[in-house]
Amino acid sequence: KHSWEKIVAFHFACMEGLKKDMGAWVSMMNGYVIPNNFWELGYAHLHNLQETIKAVKESPSTEIVQVGDKRYCLFFAEDMISLISDGIYNDPELNVVGTSCLFKRKGNWIVSLRSKDVDSFNARLFAESLGGGGHDLSAGATIGTNEDELQILDKLKDGLIKFNS
Repeated sequence: KHSWEKIVAFHFACMEGLKKDMGAWVSMMNGYVIPNNFWELGYAHLHNLQETIKAVKESPSTEIVQVGDKRYCLFFAEDMISLISDGIYNDPELNVVGTSCLFKRKGNWIVSLRSKDVDSFNARLFAESLGGGGHDLSAGATIGTNEDELQILDKLKDGLIKFNS
């Protein structure tokens, strides 16, 4: 089994291969050796992602919410939502079952939900309780328009409490 870091670096290395040389990308996908320069670029992207995750974890607007025996991470971000969520729910120090990323699009508050394990947190069912939808491990909903950040966090926390009761 590979570490999360190795998998993400591989993902970024493959993206670099696809951008630079389609033949190299095809070779990588067929199990051939990934050129060192692609690995170096992959690990550079991984480092940037890890710095972003660290900034999200340390942000005063990020909250860890405990509902019963489950912990959720609520945060604000505009980019790399899936990768940030992966980094957060794979962090044993945080020990969360799911993430909720909030962002604004065209005047609406959107929540993007991610789960590591459908048995611990079904993102789709929670999204549906908020009027949205998606897949069991990845879903979302529009949850407001005029609220400020504190109000939208409270609304999401209330939704988590109702969902888990």
